[in-house]
Amino acid sequence: MYSIDDVAKYIIQKCNEENYLISNLKLQKILYYVQAEFLVVKSEPCFQEEIMATNYGPSVFETYNKYKVYGAGIIPHVVEYKDFNFSKKDKELLDGVINECAPYSSTTLMKFIEKQTPWIDASSPYRTNVISNNSLKEFFNEDAVKEK
Repeated sequence: MYSIDDVAKYIIQKCNEENYLISNLKLQKILYYVQAEFLVVKSEPCFQEEIMATNYGPSVFETYNKYKVYGAGIIPHVVEYKDFNFSKKDKELLDGVINECAPYSSTTLMKFIEKQTPWIDASSPYRTNVISNNSLKEFFNEDAVKEK
């Protein structure tokens, strides 16, 4: 399991290197998909923090609060190049999710998420509920089976 701070910084760094625009809201949605990918492929979470269903989509509060200073704007390259301590396999998983999600806007990613059971089950207007790791793993495992 990795530090949420390292995972978020890696996503921001990778997006900046690949010339993808990354906002705080988009970062939150990518974190949602990263967690799902790790749960399905490795049967363990990437990070320990909970993902919450908020009015603006899935959110990891620790990360959201850190980058909210940028508002709806683009997060600049916030760290100098850092060699993160991700295993080769984990870095490939992260890169795969980033490359899949980063070309989309935060709004488009949210349109995908709104149709997914983990979001549907956890979301409630004006309330904040946990999107459980079990619901992510179950949904994306079923989704992977359907694609085969």
